[in-house]
Amino acid sequence: MYNHLVIDVLKSFTKKDVKRFREFLNSPYHNKSEKLIKFYDALIKFYPTFNSASFTIENIQKKISPSSSFNNSTMLNQMSFLLKASQNYLVQNRITKKEIELTDFLRAELFERKLNNLLQMNIRRTNEKLEKEKIINAEYFLNKIKLSTDALNFININKPRSNRVYINDNINKLTERGMYITYLFVTEILKEFDNLRTLENSFDIDEKNFIFQLFEKINFSEILKFLASNSGNKVLLKIFETYYYFFNAFSNFDDERNYLIYKKYLLENQAFLSTDEIRFHFGRLVRYCMQKSLNEVAFHKYESELFNVYNFILTNGYYKSEVSNYLPVELYRTVLLLALKLRKFKWTMEFIKKFKSKVHPDRRRYMYYYSLAHYYFNRRMYEDTIKSFHKVDLNHFLFKVDMKNLMLMTYYELNEFEPALSLIDSYKQFLSHDKILTSNRKKQYREFVNTLHKMILYKTSAISINKKLIEKKLVQMPFRDWLSRKLLEIDNK
Repeated sequence: MYNHLVIDVLKSFTKKDVKRFREFLNSPYHNKSEKLIKFYDALIKFYPTFNSASFTIENIQKKISPSSSFNNSTMLNQMSFLLKASQNYLVQNRITKKEIELTDFLRAELFERKLNNLLQMNIRRTNEKLEKEKIINAEYFLNKIKLSTDALNFININKPRSNRVYINDNINKLTERGMYITYLFVTEILKEFDNLRTLENSFDIDEKNFIFQLFEKINFSEILKFLASNSGNKVLLKIFETYYYFFNAFSNFDDERNYLIYKKYLLENQAFLSTDEIRFHFGRLVRYCMQKSLNEVAFHKYESELFNVYNFILTNGYYKSEVSNYLPVELYRTVLLLALKLRKFKWTMEFIKKFKSKVHPDRRRYMYYYSLAHYYFNRRMYEDTIKSFHKVDLNHFLFKVDMKNLMLMTYYELNEFEPALSLIDSYKQFLSHDKILTSNRKKQYREFVNTLHKMILYKTSAISINKKLIEKKLVQMPFRDWLSRKLLEIDNK
């Protein structure tokens, strides 16, 4: 089987793409090489898998030029030419789907050619299309900025600067352009800020970060109130009020009434929001509940609330974005672990069966066995846990730390102390060299590993163990409930 980047592109093709790309290559405007068309025809016979034993570069050349001797350099060139052509096809395919962007490209040409009548018509018709647009998001704001910029340039080039009409048009377009720049800036910078705060839970981020400092200087709560009260549009009003309630919920985090107001408003007005906006805001409900569940007093309440929010997201497909319909593996993992923690075993197995196919195909298999390993462990089916664990390739798996922790606990439960000690050694080396986990998270995992190490040595060598000291440290450790139970078993013995 032969591998090349162009094969990845061809694998992504639908049957319609296969036919249309052939037409694309057959057009002299896009391709003037008959040899490239023959090369594609030979290659596409191995579609869609491209994994036949006969799929070799030598066999491809024989199909194209049976009488010619094999020339690897020539074939590599054809692969490169086809890759470039396929990428041009993808660009063309994408452009034809973006009607507003097409008019933007056309305006640039009309400006350059000084075709003012067509330019004026383009600006008017594009504005009419945007006014009818039902989805208002960052892309909409950006298109409005581009259009108002071109309208402003048209006025400055073609209208006399001495009369009052010119001055009013200029003021109106400058104001409109500034307004949409503000809309885009405020909504997107709030997302960036929140994304950074989310990452801060797992990774070290310098507090002198540009975005963090920006939020110390600007009162975004007042800006959002101003934008909502001056929106002049029902959809924009709903968008900015949603952002206001979101910002208020996290700015006044201790008062849970702000969260309830935000959630209620979001559920009532989700019809006014785009797919990505809905996904973002329901993600914020998740983050709020996760942060609240860290509180020892409130964690039961907010873990249940979090589970309900997740269930709502999954049921309504709100994990989908405008660029992907796949369920993110991070979300899959979090939902799985929470459901098991809440001992919703029947629901968990239904979730695994239903949503394993929603994960990206490249990660689907490993996530399935990862899920089963956790499920079996929580059902105390430890032999099945090990079987599932060994079907996950840790070298290529995203959640390798999870699996190491799970296997350590499984080995302990089965009294398989020799493989446990071996895994502990490799785990410690992994933590020493890892550059992704935060220092605090590394410290927590080290405490967990060291504690488990002491417990194993106690059971295998009768080495003394300071249970009181361990119990004091349990608060800062992962899997503290499980460790508490295992310590109690040692005490009973």
